[in-house]
Amino acid sequence: MKYLQFIVLASLCALLIYSCKDEAPPEPAYKSIAINSMEATVGEDSFASSSVTASRFETEFIKINASAVTAGISFILADHAEGDYLVGGLENSNAMEYSNVMSDQGSISLVVYTSSQKAGASGTISILERDIENQTISGSFSGTIVLDTDDSKTINIENGLFHQVPY
Repeated sequence: MKYLQFIVLASLCALLIYSCKDEAPPEPAYKSIAINSMEATVGEDSFASSSVTASRFETEFIKINASAVTAGISFILADHAEGDYLVGGLENSNAMEYSNVMSDQGSISLVVYTSSQKAGASGTISILERDIENQTISGSFSGTIVLDTDDSKTINIENGLFHQVPY
């Protein structure tokens, strides 16, 4: 009887210890895309960059440009430390822009949506990881931006990710 109680008690202890073991936290979403890339859903279309470049200007400002075949997404951020950067409004130095080359019956035009100086625009660019040694940033972004020539037309950018973009 004591032997059976010992086995049951030992089994319960083993179960308790095993069930309380630390599990690794899930990987951040931006790690699901290639290094030095950017992806997002823009309106109903998918955007995947073929190249991403970044440059620093003035003291802390950073500009990130991601391009695909006919489209591009750009950010201007007042800093490149980890944190959330709001875009949109009339007095905001952070900005998000989407451009797309459109073709209609042989006529080509450039369509630009922006958050810069647009009251109807809003969104967030989040730098979730900054690697100071390798000078890269990773994070996410989303928002509603406004057609630069018509404030009544907007486009949504969702599920935006960027991974180890060099600055």
